[in-house]
Amino acid sequence: PIPIIKLNNVFRDVYGVFIVTNDIDPLLAMRREMEIGVKLAEMCERLHVKHVIYSAVDFVYRITGNRCSRYDGKGEIEYQMKGMELPLTVLKLPLSYDYLVNTLIPTRQGSDYVFTVLSIVSWILT
Repeated sequence: PIPIIKLNNVFRDVYGVFIVTNDIDPLLAMRREMEIGVKLAEMCERLHVKHVIYSAVDFVYRITGNRCSRYDGKGEIEYQMKGMELPLTVLKLPLSYDYLVNTLIPTRQGSDYVFTVLSIVSWILT
């Protein structure tokens, strides 16, 4: 990973920044993901970036009361970003692309192809 301090020079005088954080890496726990996401947002605020786009997902814990570290870290980052002076756009996709192509495989039922949505719900809540 690139140290945040070196990114100050990279982000200086840019118009926009697209931020995607990752908790899939076993070496990058949810707490570390949140730390990095918030530091990036603070840096964008300090450098007066004109437009920040953050790739987020729904904050499962705040919605359902169930913990889901894969989603809750991103939700907490979004919550922190909204409290800052950032020109912020939050982009939320219902599924990650890798989940769609690797796990959500349609089954054929007659002439139709059907996706099983129940597996998504159980995956989110585990």
